[in-house]
Amino acid sequence: MKKKLYSIICLCVLFSIMLCACGKNTNLIDMSTGEGDGYKSIIWEDRTYAPFCVVSKNDCGTQIGYLNGETDDRVCEYKDYPTDEWLANYLTVDGGAMLYKEVNVTHIPDGLESEYEWNSTDIEKLREKYPEYFDLGTFKGLEVYVWQMAENDYRFGLMQGTNRNKTLKEMMALKGATSEEMALILSTFDIDDKDIFVIPWQNPISSYMVTDDMMKDPEYMNNIRSMLRLDLDEEQLSKQEEDTAMYDRIPTACFT
Repeated sequence: MKKKLYSIICLCVLFSIMLCACGKNTNLIDMSTGEGDGYKSIIWEDRTYAPFCVVSKNDCGTQIGYLNGETDDRVCEYKDYPTDEWLANYLTVDGGAMLYKEVNVTHIPDGLESEYEWNSTDIEKLREKYPEYFDLGTFKGLEVYVWQMAENDYRFGLMQGTNRNKTLKEMMALKGATSEEMALILSTFDIDDKDIFVIPWQNPISSYMVTDDMMKDPEYMNNIRSMLRLDLDEEQLSKQEEDTAMYDRIPTACFT
């Protein structure tokens, strides 16, 4: 009888251990931290996340990792936001969580707002980051090249207008600025909006496909110009539809 009871107890203990193991995420990622300009960043693979705002723990989802080997320093999903753009890190002081934004993300969901200075951009910092985008000649206008890395992830490069098509080598040398950064850069030029040409193209470094029809869709173009705070009046739109002057600047090599 004692032997049978002992066997039952052992089975119950083993079953409890198995349940605990099943309830624990054994695939947690050990992420690291870095030093930003006055803040602590989270580094996950080739992505860097900066603090954006404090949020409620109630909006945090599944734990996906921890920081610097400290398993209690939890990193979680936030709502249904993609983790390659947003992460949440539990705070120990006020019981909330710090929401982190991947530094290249430009689309901010409704209801989120940051007061941290590193999430704002000033002109002098942009001059240091993108010196080649400043003090360009505007006699023949400016050309803003835009490509997408994901559905809501747009990158922008800038060149002065010319009477020739830009080469693929020139295009590949463009640094990808965010829409906010490019809007501020464009604001430094004394030029009419109608003389700023927005030129979408399929950057070979991106696997996100933007079709030729999408590029020539006025709604697609208006959305991009809106991101850059540029006007597009009916007269200019009509001219572009008639002679497709803007689309002639799209390098054909990008689609072959």
